[in-house]
Amino acid sequence: MNSEKEKKWKNIYLRSNKIHRAQQLGMDQPHKTAKNRPDVESINIFFVCSKNQWRSPTGEKTYRDHPLVNTRSAGTASSARHQISLADIKWADLIAVMERKHLQRLRADYPEALQYKDVAVLDIEDNYRAMDPELVELIKAGIDPLLADL
Repeated sequence: MNSEKEKKWKNIYLRSNKIHRAQQLGMDQPHKTAKNRPDVESINIFFVCSKNQWRSPTGEKTYRDHPLVNTRSAGTASSARHQISLADIKWADLIAVMERKHLQRLRADYPEALQYKDVAVLDIEDNYRAMDPELVELIKAGIDPLLADL
C-alpha cells in the first residue's frame, strides 16, 4: 500500500514538472501521448501560408490522419480564412511556413512566442490549388524527414 501511494505522488510530481516546463516554453499543456504508441509523443504541426486557402489547408489535411500528428492551419494576411493567433503558435510544436516571407511576418508579429519554436520553411510558392497532387508531394517532402525522428 505504501508503494502505491509513493508511486501516485511520484506521478503527480512528474506531471507537475512537465506542466511547468511546458508553460516555460509557451505551451498550455505538455504533449499528449499518441493513442496507438504510448511510448511516443504526438507532435502539433501548424501550417502557415498567406490566405489559408490552398497551401496550408492542404498541409493540414495531408497529415490530419497521421497517428502521431495533430494539425492546424492559418494565414498571415488579414483576409485569411483563419488568421494566425498567439494561441495557434503556443499550441504548435512545429510551424511549417510555405515561404520565407511567412516566417518574417511571424517573427515581426510574435517574436517572443517564436523564441523556442521549431520552424520549417518549405519554400512552396503560391502556384497550386488545394490538394493538388504536386503540392501534396512538396509538403510531404518537407515534413516527412522531420517526422522520421518520432
